[in-house]
Amino acid sequence: MNIVELDTRGRLTLPSEIRSKVKAKKCIVVLEGDSIRLIPLMDLPKLKGLIIFRGALKNLKKLVNSLSPKEMLKGRFLLDADVFLSYIGGGLLVDHAEKIIKLIADRMIETFVSSMLYDNVISALCSKGLDINSVIQVLVVIASIPHNPLPTTL
Repeated sequence: MNIVELDTRGRLTLPSEIRSKVKAKKCIVVLEGDSIRLIPLMDLPKLKGLIIFRGALKNLKKLVNSLSPKEMLKGRFLLDADVFLSYIGGGLLVDHAEKIIKLIADRMIETFVSSMLYDNVISALCSKGLDINSVIQVLVVIASIPHNPLPTTL
């Protein structure tokens, strides 16, 4: 067990042995009762093929193919869960999804998702038999890919 201190700005310095094992530059901070939990976020290239998921749609492949020239991929885009799941899970569309994720990481495009994206991901993964801890890990991975959730309005 290590004891660490917060500085006056609220910064926390982790011991080097923990930093070398975690190898993450960003973490999600979760307040659990009176405890704090840090969940490391992986770098985008490490996310490719993280889980095995074979549920990509042909329509997504058509969309990616129609938008592949870099000059067409500028601006703002509304992404579906399949982009994230194809990138993380591998499969038929992983190379196409990787192109989009690289453009996001390079800040060449700004992406938006429906607030229902997370519900869709949970439903898809649970229907494939993934346990809740694996589902949470996938959600953490998706959260590490820059995107802007749009609120559902009635």
